[in-house]
Amino acid sequence: MSLCTNARLSPSTTARHDVSVMRSATVLVITLVLAAVARAGDDVAVHRVDVAQRYQTIDHFGASGCWTARILGKWSPESRERVADLLFSREKGIGLSLWRFNLGAGLQPERIKDPLRTTESFETAKGKYDWSRLRAERAMLLAAKARGVERFHAFSLSGTPRMTRNGFVNADAGRHTTNLRRDAEADYATYLADVVEHFAKGCPVDERVAFDWISPFNEPQWDWNGGSHEGSRWSNADMKRVTLLLAKALRTRRLDTRVHLAESGSIPDMTAPNAKATQRYGATFGGYVDDFCGDAKIRTHLGKTLGFHSYWSDGGDVFWKHRAALRKRLDAYPGWRVFQTEYCVMQWGRDLGMDTALHVARVLHGDLSIVNVSGWSWWLALSPHDYKDGLLYTNWKKAGDEESILPSKTFWVFGQHSRFVRPGMTRVAIDGPGLQNHAGLLATAYHDAEGGRVVVVYVNSGRSAVRVRLKVRGAKPKTQRAYMTSAAAADDLRALVPTKAGTTVTIRARAVVTVVLD
Repeated sequence: MSLCTNARLSPSTTARHDVSVMRSATVLVITLVLAAVARAGDDVAVHRVDVAQRYQTIDHFGASGCWTARILGKWSPESRERVADLLFSREKGIGLSLWRFNLGAGLQPERIKDPLRTTESFETAKGKYDWSRLRAERAMLLAAKARGVERFHAFSLSGTPRMTRNGFVNADAGRHTTNLRRDAEADYATYLADVVEHFAKGCPVDERVAFDWISPFNEPQWDWNGGSHEGSRWSNADMKRVTLLLAKALRTRRLDTRVHLAESGSIPDMTAPNAKATQRYGATFGGYVDDFCGDAKIRTHLGKTLGFHSYWSDGGDVFWKHRAALRKRLDAYPGWRVFQTEYCVMQWGRDLGMDTALHVARVLHGDLSIVNVSGWSWWLALSPHDYKDGLLYTNWKKAGDEESILPSKTFWVFGQHSRFVRPGMTRVAIDGPGLQNHAGLLATAYHDAEGGRVVVVYVNSGRSAVRVRLKVRGAKPKTQRAYMTSAAAADDLRALVPTKAGTTVTIRARAVVTVVLD
């Protein structure tokens, strides 16, 4: 019996067929949804923090008021307060935990044409001082102290004119290893100790600031010839003689301030002599780790702390190579801490956006995770320049101009560290899939042993978002808060919705996210 190909199904048969199709479609949809959920779950990277695997203890994140803080002396009280809040407040700004203060070598506009590269000195003559000078700079010291900053670092770029070979606060060409006269070394040490003592003991009580460190030298391997700004070269032997004199002067005054060396202008010169300067001047410049940590006479005065600048080691193969070499050299001297004391991006062209911010975040990551720095400081807190040297920028040039305050994304990215990674916290281990990719996702983790808090800072330089979930070994956080800085105008340390600890966090592309677990 043959079947007719165009025979119709009965109504009851058609209904049963439709129901069957609908059921099949529903099952298919559910299956696809479950598969999608499973794939989404697979896309979540689990990162494990181990608070028992400890590295360096964090001392500070800071910045400098060198030269440009003078601008604030011509601004309204409201604008000055806003700048201070942005820099130092943990509620209104990024909560810096250290402030660097330039003592100033003396105004020399006839020598240094840029008025923001030459500074008053407190000294008026040998042993005589005018403590009313550097008014705006002193105001920033007090503003930092009033907002809870506890770490202060004084530094000097040159001796005053009466102490130098050429009568200027920067050097000239010649065979001499430093612009400081040999017979003025004791005067230089006395001058520095007098200033530190005045701030610690000589001011009215409510204006006193105790400097933790004093740096008598800055980037000592560079020539500093000509009229760009204050500066002097120093051979290692020059630095050692002044250090011993300064340490004695501080001890005589019963001050706890430590001498800080070497403020090296580059990372490689921390581990080996600078060949150019050493050959040119016939004395050793550089190799600072071995020469200072290994010298019993010097190391006792340094508080087991050295400093360097991250300039010129912020890209390419040298990024990892130079930092790894420095860490290896420091490992020969257990117990010594190292600070990165000055950095900006050496490029013209102001950038308030994420390109520079992500670059700086990677430098921060490298210094923290490879060198194990305990402190990290930016160069200029406030910049009027068309240069990548500021956290905050201003377009102000003269009285009557708008007192503009322009926070850069670099400012906020720095705050992703400084506001949450506080003095006394310890960097701890974090590992998991997709981490430590210089072009993608980077992460460092920190633990507050006293409060039990864990902080993880993620840097995502990639073009795709990454979903992560944190698991903590050795602590039991209950809540999770996250903060984000990205290219979006509203994403300036923006607080995300608090969640339960262990909840998935999305690290947006080209963004920095800090996760705080309590």
